[in-house]
Amino acid sequence: MVILLQNIILIMRIGVMVLGGKCFFIGHRDAPFEIYDVLCDVIEQHISEFGVTEFYVGNHGSFDFMAGKAVGVCKKKLELPAYFDGSYFPEGQEMVPYRVAIPRLNRYMIAHSDFVITYVKNITGGAYVSLEYAEKLQKQGKLHVWKLI
Repeated sequence: MVILLQNIILIMRIGVMVLGGKCFFIGHRDAPFEIYDVLCDVIEQHISEFGVTEFYVGNHGSFDFMAGKAVGVCKKKLELPAYFDGSYFPEGQEMVPYRVAIPRLNRYMIAHSDFVITYVKNITGGAYVSLEYAEKLQKQGKLHVWKLI
């Protein structure tokens, strides 16, 4: 279920795609494992209350690892069938220089999501910049941002 390829977003779909929304994760690569249980609860809430059926998870650090694991656990716990788990590589991403590849991919995924679950504690770095962009889109009514505390 976990594919470790550079600049690829993992897709974890639950249920019937037309019923729900898409959710992307933003967080620090050194996020503490102590947030895992809260992350599981929030993912379960997004499935059961908000109808999210697609989760897009990066692969750069502990937050992404925990998000991917938590989605898989929720799928099993809620006994929901998965009709597709795979990877997504947006067109044109292969031409992006490495130093800007992750920020550009994050921006793309945020713009194409309905929900964003975040764990951002530092006011610098890529996760913070991505959160700022997501909050801008939230103010425009284009998505919902959920911050883990």
